[in-house]
Amino acid sequence: MRSFVLLLLGCVAPDGGAGDDTASDDTSGVLDLTLDFPAAPDGGIEIRTPDFEIPPNTEALRCYFGTYTGPTVGVTFMQPLDAEQYSHHNQLKAVYDDEYADGELIDCQTSGQMSDYVPLFESVGIEPGPDTAGGNWLDLPDGVAMKLQEGQRWVLDMHYINTSNETLRVNNGVNLDYIEVDEVDAWASSIQFDSGPLDIPAGGAYTREFDCPFDRDANVLSVLGHMHSRGTAYAIDYTDAGGATERIYEVPEWDGGWHPYYPVLQSYAPGAFPVLEGETFTTACSWFNEEDRALGFPDEMCTTVVVLYPLEEPLLCGDGVYRELGGPR
Repeated sequence: MRSFVLLLLGCVAPDGGAGDDTASDDTSGVLDLTLDFPAAPDGGIEIRTPDFEIPPNTEALRCYFGTYTGPTVGVTFMQPLDAEQYSHHNQLKAVYDDEYADGELIDCQTSGQMSDYVPLFESVGIEPGPDTAGGNWLDLPDGVAMKLQEGQRWVLDMHYINTSNETLRVNNGVNLDYIEVDEVDAWASSIQFDSGPLDIPAGGAYTREFDCPFDRDANVLSVLGHMHSRGTAYAIDYTDAGGATERIYEVPEWDGGWHPYYPVLQSYAPGAFPVLEGETFTTACSWFNEEDRALGFPDEMCTTVVVLYPLEEPLLCGDGVYRELGGPR
C-alpha cells in the first residue's frame, strides 16, 4: 500500500517547549478540541501536527514545517482537517528555504517570510463549507492534477480566531490522494494576485485596487477572493486583449463573519474561460477600519486566487509584479 504519514514529533512548540501530541491531564481553563482525524483515501498522504494551544480571545497564526519525500505525483484529493468552529484557514503551502527544520511548529504571526509561501493546492470546482469540509476540496477535470514534487518543502499554515474565554487545545492535518505522473494529462496550479503590504488608515473607509496580468495563455478553473473581518466589499474585473472589461466576481457586502471558508468560489468548466498572456485581473478590496490605528497583515488581506491549467507550480503576483519563488523544477 502506497501510504505516507507525515507526523513529525519532538518539534519546537510556539512556547519554546517540546511538541506534544497528547492532551494534558490538567484541563482547567482549556477547551480541548483535538480530534481523531479520518484516514486519507487508501494509499493516500496524511499530514498531522502535534497538539498546540491558542490563548483566549486572540487571533493566532501557527506554522508547521516538513518535506515531502515520496515520488512526484499528481494530487486530485485534498481534505483540510481542523477545529472548524475557530479555524480561519488551514493551508498547505510551498516552502522554498530551509530556515525552519522539518517538524518545527512556530508562532508565525509576525514572520515576514510567510508572504513568500503560496498554497500548493487550492479549492477547485466546489464552494467549501459545512457540506464539503469532510470530503474532497478538489473537483478537477479528469486527467488534471496538482503537482506534489519529490523533495518539496511545505508548511501547514494555520490561522485561528479564538473568540472564547478559554485556551483552545487543537490539532490540524491534511489528507491527500493522487494519481501517478503518467496518468496526468495536464497540470493545474494557482496564482495568487495579492495587494502587497497593506496600510489601511484608521477611522474610516478605504479601498485598495491593483492589477495583475497573466504571464501565459491558460484556462481558468476557479476564482476566489479573500479578506478578513473589516472587509466591506470585494470585486474582480477582467480586461481582455482587446481592452474590453467585464466584472467576473463581486461580493458587494462582505460579511466579516465568513470563516473558516471563503464566501464565494467562482468555478468554470474546462475550456470555458481561456485567458491570454497580458490580459489582466483588477482586484478592488474595501474596508471600514473602526480602530484608531492603521491595519496591515494579519489583521487584513486582499488576495485573489486563480486556479489555472496548464500550470505546473504556484505563482505569486504582488501588486502587479511576479515574484521568483525558487521552487523545485
